[in-house]
Amino acid sequence: MVAVHFFENRKLLLSQLRENIPSTGDDLKIKGRKGTVVLVNDIDEKNVHVEVALEKVVKKNLALDNAKEKEISGLRLSPFPLIYIRIVCIFCFSFQKKETPKKESAAKSDIIA
Repeated sequence: MVAVHFFENRKLLLSQLRENIPSTGDDLKIKGRKGTVVLVNDIDEKNVHVEVALEKVVKKNLALDNAKEKEISGLRLSPFPLIYIRIVCIFCFSFQKKETPKKESAAKSDIIA
């Protein structure tokens, strides 16, 4: 059993205890990413460093659907903030107290005059 340490650009990716040591040119899959072995260094009889070249991860940009966007006063907004604003406004106005005209008592009007 040998401790195999996998590196990519001097960064440790994975350490495994293995029975077999990968050779140069082998295809590997580490943490869901495909790669190939570039270099194998035997440190001692129980440790091996393996340099790996992994494929670059291509991140897909989330494209907004232009049909769902709305244009309001020159600003393009997605529908989510509009729905959120409407819900907040309805919620705020439903709990707003309605002011009723107060009747002045005779005692207060006598003190002021």
